[in-house]
Amino acid sequence: MREILKIEKKLGRIREEKYGPRVIDIDMLFYENRVMNYPVLILPHPQVQNRRFALTPLAEIAPAFVHPIFKQNINQLLDACSDGLAVVKHPG
Repeated sequence: MREILKIEKKLGRIREEKYGPRVIDIDMLFYENRVMNYPVLILPHPQVQNRRFALTPLAEIAPAFVHPIFKQNINQLLDACSDGLAVVKHPG
């Protein structure tokens, strides 16, 4: 996690307000099938199942990966996701 925070800082991220605008945001969503709960890191990410912008690309690269807590694969989580945000793949 320290390395991720260093990368964000190097790329210009300034942490001023929670959920405020930012130039970069790196989140760890999963690490193998591990479940962790530390002050600086919770795995799996506690909101991944609610975020279409995270699930959509995950479904492209790992559709069969099973969430270690919910016991559903990424496609199932995406199908059940109530987030109405449109996710558009960047051309390129």
